[in-house]
Amino acid sequence: MIGGRNEDGDVSRLVDRVNPFDSSVSNSTPMVKARCASSAAAAAAADNAVNGQQLFVFGGNNGETQMSSCEKFHPATNRWTPLPDMPTRRSFSGAARVPGVGVVVVGGNNDVSGNLCTAELLSCSTEDNGVENWSWRRLAPMMKPRTYPGVAYFRGRVVVAGDVHCVNNGVECLRLPAGDNDPGQWTQLEAPENGTPQTRSLVVLNERLHLADRDGNVHEFVPASESSALTLKEFTWKPIFTIQNVALLQLAVLQKQR
Repeated sequence: MIGGRNEDGDVSRLVDRVNPFDSSVSNSTPMVKARCASSAAAAAAADNAVNGQQLFVFGGNNGETQMSSCEKFHPATNRWTPLPDMPTRRSFSGAARVPGVGVVVVGGNNDVSGNLCTAELLSCSTEDNGVENWSWRRLAPMMKPRTYPGVAYFRGRVVVAGDVHCVNNGVECLRLPAGDNDPGQWTQLEAPENGTPQTRSLVVLNERLHLADRDGNVHEFVPASESSALTLKEFTWKPIFTIQNVALLQLAVLQKQR
């Protein structure tokens, strides 16, 4: 649990670590800056593109305005470290790690441009002496502006779904371009036939993409036929189960420590 507002309504730097397996809550190191309405992404220990297991936090609101600042937490050192500012300041964005590449941040809003289509990539190069060089580059803007969208990396694509205002409920994807001068192009995908995607509800589990809607239904993105060569444009959403009596359903993938 990262930042947010405290009981007095003030924006907070505090971070709590929640263990869902035993329901325990413990304090963690506070962030460098207080923020609410930020986005976050986690990198696995094996991801050399971001130098191992780390937690990234992007933008948000400091109580007065939207932020462009970012920072990362390294569990091995128990420290937060500032990162280069995003090109676009924003709150209510979405973020996802792309293995071997970096972290993509999409959407959100600010008081200048309103709701955003913006997409940006944070990546890292490491010098021989171990010094990290973090940098941002702009990607092609999404087809539609989205605030607090669900974002996931699936089958070589960044997939984005939903919008907190229920205005843009479609699904689209981006294949990250190989060259720095190529921003890439977004492609429209099929949306769930019934059900509005819930904010930040897109996850990949066991190489399967799942989405929760506002009615508590969980859908899986599956091939429309038996062919193994299908593109994501040929996938469809299949309802797989419903969670009753729940509001603002969010999906999360958990990995128990060995």
